[in-house]
Amino acid sequence: MHTFDEVAGYLDDIVDALPGYIPQSLPGGIFLIPEAKPHPSLPFPQYMVLGEYIRDPLGAHIHVYYNSVMAKYADASVKDIQEALREVILHEFRHHFEFRAGCRDLDIEDQQFVADAKERL
Repeated sequence: MHTFDEVAGYLDDIVDALPGYIPQSLPGGIFLIPEAKPHPSLPFPQYMVLGEYIRDPLGAHIHVYYNSVMAKYADASVKDIQEALREVILHEFRHHFEFRAGCRDLDIEDQQFVADAKERL
């Protein structure tokens, strides 16, 4: 099991390794949230939200849900959880850049994932 502080450090390292314009484009920053987040339309705990791109009055920001990540990757090696977190961060930044560009490709991919998951259930 990776502690909250360890995961926060992994996230810091991932963000620090990105080209500077990427994190600078997100004025609200990236937050590690302690809770697990149930998926809004799929059964919990089988499906949880690992990360989320949020636009609200405070600005654009990314949440990574620690207990959601731990439910899926608790026994993962440091290398494997770092790669999983990197994928979450890049996915959410893609939402950010696509929103800014007026593109919905990733939103459509995410909707298709949900539809496919519902069909498998």
